[in-house]
Amino acid sequence: MKTLRNVFVKPGTFEWKPSITCRFREISEERRREFLDEGYNKKRQFFPHRIYYVPKPGPDAVELGHRMCGESDPNRAWEVILYASPPLVDELPEDL
Repeated sequence: MKTLRNVFVKPGTFEWKPSITCRFREISEERRREFLDEGYNKKRQFFPHRIYYVPKPGPDAVELGHRMCGESDPNRAWEVILYASPPLVDELPEDL
């Protein structure tokens, strides 16, 4: 069986290590009531989603971090990735 491991890497040339742990938060449809109870009452403001916090800088993190906060250490940067969940994601154009 082909796996990514034996398709992209010659055997014996790379030692596979466990991947990093990735923190995330998920706000599912079941939490809509909580959202509304906090005072957000427009239906379009809520959408089920998952947010990942990846401990690495995004492509322009150092430049933006320095300009916005005076921080230029890439080790202090995190990338935040937002994923919409169904049914909202089903409404987005496929080429997006």
